[in-house]
Amino acid sequence: MKTAFRAAFVLFCLVSAAFAKSGFPLVWDYEGACAAVLEEAKSGKVPLESVDFRDLREKCGRAKWFWGRDEGAIDEFRTKMYEGSRAGNHELVKESALAVLELNYLDMRAHLYLSVAMTELGEDSTAAKWHRGFEIGLLRALARSGSGKSCEEGQVVLDVEEEYFVFRVMGWTPAGQTLVEEEGHRCDRMKYRDGKGETRTIYFDVDIPFENYARGAKPMPEGMLQLMQFPSTLNPEYYRDLRQWLTGSPQ
Repeated sequence: MKTAFRAAFVLFCLVSAAFAKSGFPLVWDYEGACAAVLEEAKSGKVPLESVDFRDLREKCGRAKWFWGRDEGAIDEFRTKMYEGSRAGNHELVKESALAVLELNYLDMRAHLYLSVAMTELGEDSTAAKWHRGFEIGLLRALARSGSGKSCEEGQVVLDVEEEYFVFRVMGWTPAGQTLVEEEGHRCDRMKYRDGKGETRTIYFDVDIPFENYARGAKPMPEGMLQLMQFPSTLNPEYYRDLRQWLTGSPQ
């Protein structure tokens, strides 16, 4: 199925390129398509369980606001988010997480930190649960996008940062990364050590990040990926059910 989808997408790109060279506008409006699904999800009019997070990620991951986001500003807010978490300053964590979401509403870490901060502050538990649900919805959609056992079945990520987020959630340690190109698309072959110390492999589909590089997005500096942190007050059981759900992940 992925092969058929990619063939259709390649054809779409070729047609789009021809239109672009001829002066005609591109036919697909990712901004509008993203806005429609994202605003519906944020409105609360439908339960998060009914939101098609995979569709949301596919559309919003290609929208200009996503690939053109100010990573420098986001990094500054994340630094404050981390500092606030370490110092037990939950107001700072909340303020910083909200600032990140203003720039990138698909940031799973920001939803995580915001949910934890709101819980620690004793604020609206419904809102805290909603942000946790949004984070988990994004993460489940990523996991369901492919088995990860081959390049063809790579799990679709919107940027390289998401690969490291998955590793932190699962408690895996990175052990090597190789960019692989097969049949016109790209994937990251990631080696990792699991909780038992055994070395395993998972594949991530990185077609969307490379599409966005072509649109003008800048790759994230490698050093920023190593700074990924989780809230200091995060309950160790927070991801237990999700890890159990992901036990079918690539071995």
